[in-house]
Amino acid sequence: MSKVKQHIIDLSFLNEAFRCRECGGVITKTRGDYVCKECGLVKSQKSLDIANKPRRMYTQEAWERLEKNCPRYGFFGNRTNVGHGKYYNENIRNRYLYRRISRLNKRLFTSYTRSLYYAKRDFFNVFSHLRIPGLIRSRAWKLYRDFAKEGFLRGYNRTFTFAATVYIACRENHYPIFAHEIADYFEVKKTKLNHCLYKIFAEFNITMPPMEIRKYILRACSHFNILYKSKMVEEMLGSVNNNRAYDPRGNIAAIVYLLSNETVAQIALTEYLDITEATLRNRKREIIKNLKMKKIERGIAK
Repeated sequence: MSKVKQHIIDLSFLNEAFRCRECGGVITKTRGDYVCKECGLVKSQKSLDIANKPRRMYTQEAWERLEKNCPRYGFFGNRTNVGHGKYYNENIRNRYLYRRISRLNKRLFTSYTRSLYYAKRDFFNVFSHLRIPGLIRSRAWKLYRDFAKEGFLRGYNRTFTFAATVYIACRENHYPIFAHEIADYFEVKKTKLNHCLYKIFAEFNITMPPMEIRKYILRACSHFNILYKSKMVEEMLGSVNNNRAYDPRGNIAAIVYLLSNETVAQIALTEYLDITEATLRNRKREIIKNLKMKKIERGIAK
């Protein structure tokens, strides 16, 4: 019976290859270079960095500006390349003629396609910045195309209509977002955005479902790192004054403030929900009063 030879491979050279010769630390690959974690010695600079990241240092403001501004026609194909044929380089006269035709060709598209060109570049940036799902993005794009076909964009600023379509799509899909957040992103006034919304509702017969306060409370709790207690939330929602004249943001702020045991700063909560501190205190006082009345009624019933 033949003996089976066992071949033992020595892999110790791999450990030595990833050890620093100066301090003995571990060498890791960061941004295309092999660098020691301990002393910072660069062992190799020949590897290529294929990551889709900028190769220079950006401040937070500069990086946000780069994400917000993208190529104007980046999401569409090229236009007709008039002036780039075999007759282009014959003589100066033909070259000038083709340049004129090329300029005219770039202008010869309708207002509908032009509005779509200008709007498409902002869509991906808006939804990535506000972290909105892709399903809502497709619905908002469909609404914007319908508004452009009907000629609703004439006489209106494109930014207001674009912001209104984003807000309508979010409300239709029950995504918790406030109008002032969209207005702040587009740098428009909230009153003008509301005016554009009222016009859209009247002309296109669009109805939006009511706000689901629980989702907004959950989002505010996650923003301020507050524990969401469903039982307490249900009790406080049962004691909320359901007056149509009241903005639900006041009740949301009061419930979140009570959930945090009044540890969250009132000014931070009011700035996040775009309300006044007086509104927060009034809604909190009403909720506490109604809860006490309910407890008294339960005691009398027992």
